[in-house]
Amino acid sequence: MYLIRHFQILNWFIPVILVVGCSSRPPFDELAGNDSSALNVYTHSSTEMNYSISLPTRFKFADKEYNDSMNFELFVDTSMQIEMGASMLSVLEYNSRDTIIEEAWNNLLSNRVMFENFRIYSEGVTDYLPRPAYYEHSACTINEKNRESISFLFRGDSSNFYLANLQVNTGKGYSDNMKELLYSAKSIKIVP
Repeated sequence: MYLIRHFQILNWFIPVILVVGCSSRPPFDELAGNDSSALNVYTHSSTEMNYSISLPTRFKFADKEYNDSMNFELFVDTSMQIEMGASMLSVLEYNSRDTIIEEAWNNLLSNRVMFENFRIYSEGVTDYLPRPAYYEHSACTINEKNRESISFLFRGDSSNFYLANLQVNTGKGYSDNMKELLYSAKSIKIVP
């Protein structure tokens, strides 16, 4: 009798374990391994920040700030309202005395604002971008919306660093949206 009850419990838990195990978010390596070259994109060139990037056509330039210590540009997915959790891609350029990318990353993190339910899935040095970069794949809750982000920090041509941040709502279409933004991040080029 005990053995039969044990097998009944196992038969109930195995599907639950499989569903829970298979419904987790794809890791960075899996998301980054997709080639989305068939996307309908346009090229944005920033003369203020000396870079160019290919973006899906539904992403529009939404905000900017240029000053002596940093430059910032934001692009938002116009197929969804920001309040509803629209995907975003931002590029930040700043000067640093750091010479090692890990040091620059740690110094940048010292000013990080922590959001609700913040967690890091993976991080480290990657060669995913055209230049060596430090990346972080993380998640948090912002305005009651579950968001995932992948950030890349890489060196520019002199003492400047660039931070590309990709943010996607974790709801329907999460993987496809993140893969599109990863394709955009991979297209970033520093131009003289």
